[in-house]
Amino acid sequence: MRTKNIFKTLAALLMACVAFTACSDKDDIANEATKSDDGSTRALALDGTALKVKWAGTDQVAVFKEKTTTLLGTLTAAASETATTKLSGDLTGTVNVGDKLHLIFPRTEWDYTGQKGVLLSVENSIEKKYDYAITDVTVASIDDSHITTTADANFASQQAIVKFILKDKDGGGDLNVKRLTVSAASNKLVTSKRLADIIYYTGYTVDGGSGGISGDGHAHLVDGDPDTKWCANEGPWYIEFHTASPVQVDGYMFRTAGDTYVYPERNPKSWVLKGKANSGDAWTTIDSKSGNTEMPGESDTEHEFIAATSGTYRYFRLEISEVQDGGVMQLSEMKLFAKPAEATEITEYGPVTATLDEAGNEVKMALRNENAGADTYTLTAIVGDEIYALEKSGVTFENGKYYEITAKLTKQKIIDLSAVTEDKEIETGYTITGTLNDHKIALAAGAVVTLDNVTINNSNITCRGDADITLVGTNKITAPETNAALRVGNAGTSLTISGSGSLEATGGAAAAGIGTGLGLDADKTGGDITINGGTITARGGEYAAGIGCGSTSADSDDASTTCGKITINGGTVTATGGIYAAGIGTGAAMRISKSARTICGNITITGGTVTAATAAELGATGIGTGAFFGPGNDGSIIKCGAITIANTVTQVTATKGSSSARSIGKAGDTYYECGTITIGGTEYPEGISDSPYTYPAQ
Repeated sequence: MRTKNIFKTLAALLMACVAFTACSDKDDIANEATKSDDGSTRALALDGTALKVKWAGTDQVAVFKEKTTTLLGTLTAAASETATTKLSGDLTGTVNVGDKLHLIFPRTEWDYTGQKGVLLSVENSIEKKYDYAITDVTVASIDDSHITTTADANFASQQAIVKFILKDKDGGGDLNVKRLTVSAASNKLVTSKRLADIIYYTGYTVDGGSGGISGDGHAHLVDGDPDTKWCANEGPWYIEFHTASPVQVDGYMFRTAGDTYVYPERNPKSWVLKGKANSGDAWTTIDSKSGNTEMPGESDTEHEFIAATSGTYRYFRLEISEVQDGGVMQLSEMKLFAKPAEATEITEYGPVTATLDEAGNEVKMALRNENAGADTYTLTAIVGDEIYALEKSGVTFENGKYYEITAKLTKQKIIDLSAVTEDKEIETGYTITGTLNDHKIALAAGAVVTLDNVTINNSNITCRGDADITLVGTNKITAPETNAALRVGNAGTSLTISGSGSLEATGGAAAAGIGTGLGLDADKTGGDITINGGTITARGGEYAAGIGCGSTSADSDDASTTCGKITINGGTVTATGGIYAAGIGTGAAMRISKSARTICGNITITGGTVTAATAAELGATGIGTGAFFGPGNDGSIIKCGAITIANTVTQVTATKGSSSARSIGKAGDTYYECGTITIGGTEYPEGISDSPYTYPAQ
């Protein structure tokens, strides 16, 4: 047995070959064995239709013992114009005759993300970043400076390399794509493979907590979304959650919020993390900090803490008693982790994407599929802001083989917002997906569309006329000042929202979450709004309703803001108005020197769970009218139509603010009007003053 430095020069042969499977010419995927014009370089090159391999003097191979995570060291290749080289270097550890050594080229962390669609030369080309190979050798003998193995190290490539030649199935011409994504039905396409000495847990269930500000509740701390945060005032603060089964906890991670660089004083300073194995057990302190200043003052930054009392727990309670300064606390994420005795191999799976520097119809990709057998593959290509796709079953890409495939893709009625480069009006029949950080989106009159995991930042969606929107997945729209996040069409039009997905719509200052924007010294009109399903969270900006009207400001001229009927037939709806604005109904009327009018039509709720609230301070009704900001006059009015809550609803809760006499109805009496209020078949001529008011009563 040797425990000091051990050294061996190994002959290594890296083999790469090509194979093609037969396909009918009628298939949408057809293989072609054609000579490539690609030249020869460092690691991978094409010789006819076969990949050949060379070694560079900078190539390195990691050496492990017995396929464990015990790294013995790294060997460096001698430059070679052929597939054969000499590997040499210092190895440190305990090795016996008969041990197996596991060799990995070129490094232990494999990452198939960020591909550029090219084989050679450029940064993120396959030969520079995605050329992974492994082999095993057995120790035959050991002397003072050498290990002798029973055979040469014959490396096997660990991925297929596929050249996709993309065609338009309908038009027949080349598809010049900017981005190509390949996914497998088995979800066994490898995106990364690495050795990890920390294992993070995910999938927490929240049991309770102290709440938060403006929708930034405690549940965001463990929702796995780095773009959300827990933000709350008036501590102390706490959250309780549990995992699906007991887990070993050796530490935990806090992630700062996205605006921590502005508010570093909100980082926790003193806290206690507790745990227990069973719900009925007493709490055990896992870790506690007092006067801690380790949390970074930068945004979106993670910091790990080692537990003082590691152990196996399932239920957890985090208590935060102090922040760095002030009275507001915030964190983006928390995760528990374990530190195993040896590093563990972690494999992540998902779609693999190549993003080209310049659009083209040929895309080369390294793909590793750990599914046993044939799979169903989907190709999704971005051409401009349009999407083309192809699904093909019974496809096998074998590791170590090179394929050239002609794929004929069909245009989809899908708009990827991440590819939008200018303002865009979307016609009927499209599914909208992706993230938009610039440019304006409009729905053509009569459009029937689907929002599928849409994120829109600092912009909005405007309806040119009637619009029908189906929600799929998680959707979020955050509008700029004076713009409604989802802007209903003008008077006489209708907006209908359905589906099983969610929508979080946040209006800009003076604009509704769903409805109209600011009416400034002019008349602004809006149509009817109907919600049939989905999980809707609508927040109005200052002076604007969550669902309904934006605010009206009359200074140099008379002004009005109106919207049509608001009908909720199902779903889970949470609507929050800004100051002087209703949760559902009208926004505020700001009479500066002229007359201001803010008016909405009938409000009818026949189903679902509805929570309507307004700003706690200076707020208006939960459901009904907003309030005046400044005195009213004979030409000014805030008005809503009849309010009907049927006995078929699951639950409706309305909460008023300090500027309102009622939770349902009109916020005041002079210069306010409201139609008949009927709840469960009973009329309430004076509206509802109780707050919060819940129907049916709990």
